[in-house]
Amino acid sequence: MVRLLMKRLIKVFSIFLFFTSCYLNKNINGKRIFFERIENFSNQVNLTFILNQKIKERILEYPGLSITDIKENADYIVNLKILKFERIPLFYSKEADNIVGAKFEIGLKLDLKEKDKLIFDKNLFETISFSIYKEYNEEEILNKISERVAKKVYFEILKIKR
Repeated sequence: MVRLLMKRLIKVFSIFLFFTSCYLNKNINGKRIFFERIENFSNQVNLTFILNQKIKERILEYPGLSITDIKENADYIVNLKILKFERIPLFYSKEADNIVGAKFEIGLKLDLKEKDKLIFDKNLFETISFSIYKEYNEEEILNKISERVAKKVYFEILKIKR
């Protein structure tokens, strides 16, 4: 019963997001975006590459925006800074003092410019919990959290009213 209700809620929410994104895309249709190099102030080296890849995949996946490699041709310039990435232990095993569950947090600063004029800046945070009892798969964790952050960045760009 609960699963059926959850499935219905997810369907309704998906339809709502679809129509919302269609409406929002009218405001930025055909806009070109340039992504500056992501500055990483955390100790997580691979995070920059994966996050950059996921954000660009997200933008290319949906119509209305395009990515340009030439800063001068861009309508909007996106600058991201990874402020923190940390693993917070949630559960320990009784047999050995090993972490079996952890929460991963990422904090970013998003700056969006129109040419050289700052339109807005916002701090974004994302948290994801993982069971690391059997194995610690860092790449999977970074992919999941990067996907979530990419969605947030994409929807922040969609909120532009022009």
